[in-house]
Amino acid sequence: MYIIVRNSRIVNAIRVVFDKLLNMDNVFNIRLREVRLQNKLNQKQTAEKLKISVTCYAGYEQGYRQPDLKMLTKICVLFDVSADYLLGLED
Repeated sequence: MYIIVRNSRIVNAIRVVFDKLLNMDNVFNIRLREVRLQNKLNQKQTAEKLKISVTCYAGYEQGYRQPDLKMLTKICVLFDVSADYLLGLED
């Protein structure tokens, strides 16, 4: 089903909402990589500490995988950051 929208204000508002939703996903990937680099770890070392495969961890950083709540907690403990920070809910 498609909706034709002729009002440019509505179209712009919809674009803003979609941009924010898309960028929220990217915030996690970017911040995860940043905290790993700040801790002077490579992906292999990080994956070993989290007891997961390198491919799985790389997927988190590249955005094609999402950690579950248990793994998100392990990542936060490992890097001593809050989940809110990693998810982009706080700076």
